[in-house]
Amino acid sequence: HVIVSYLFYGRVYAFRCTLLLLVKEPYRFAVLSYPETFENINLRKHERISCIIVAELKAHDQSYEGIVSDMSKGGCSFEFNRSDQRGFPGLKVKEEVIISLQLKEKGEFTVFNTVIRAIHTDKEGMMCGLQFLTSDFSETDVESMKKLAEFILTLQNG
Repeated sequence: HVIVSYLFYGRVYAFRCTLLLLVKEPYRFAVLSYPETFENINLRKHERISCIIVAELKAHDQSYEGIVSDMSKGGCSFEFNRSDQRGFPGLKVKEEVIISLQLKEKGEFTVFNTVIRAIHTDKEGMMCGLQFLTSDFSETDVESMKKLAEFILTLQNG
């Protein structure tokens, strides 16, 4: 018997099954029985919602256009391609950046202070997992978070 567990989009999935066959040559390959039960645990504080939102990330006095592919009250995923950029910026985890989101079609951009929590790059694109930073002393942060909460509510209601 084996326990299989993996992380996918902020959730841990796990199940018990039986190892039916193990092939070692020419490649390692395992055949597992179908699991009877399946468990998952959400590691995120807020549920992510898939979306496509025009966005702009500002770091090191430069702007990078891209999209936000998912978001929650706590953060978002910003993605952009190498093909339509000057190249990828030298970003680091825990670095603070500013992101502007166009929450309403043809509307003005809403600005958020964020911190980078994850960075994934491949040949074509780069994805940054961003956490929203808020300050109770900043009217801009409070207003931006109100707009975000309204926008998420419209996404959830379809």
